[in-house]
Amino acid sequence: MALENYVGPPPHELAKGFIESWKTFREMMEDSLKAPNLPDDVEMKFLVLKAQVVQRSRILATVTEGKWNIHEKVKGLLNTCQSLEYIRQESPIIHDNIRNLWHDSFIQASKSVAVFESEYQEDTA
Repeated sequence: MALENYVGPPPHELAKGFIESWKTFREMMEDSLKAPNLPDDVEMKFLVLKAQVVQRSRILATVTEGKWNIHEKVKGLLNTCQSLEYIRQESPIIHDNIRNLWHDSFIQASKSVAVFESEYQEDTA
């Protein structure tokens, strides 16, 4: 594990939590693109989720001392996706670009889980 005095879940568990939030982000985006209208409570949940995702990513970048190398990508994508209504107003080309960026980050996050889990097992063996 990275930080010597860190007390909390191991990085691979933090990364798994990030991935679940990241999947929810994508699901909410896709659902909003299919919906004829967007309820205010869904938009608010999306904005709260965005804050949680970036916070989890920032924590991972800190705890792993930079080994979580997708934080800037995640932050950039979240800044692009200001709100669900904003995303809905964008063109299909932009939607595809968002999907591609999301997918690249998802793959990197999944690989990081495996690396962090392996390092954790080595450290605790």
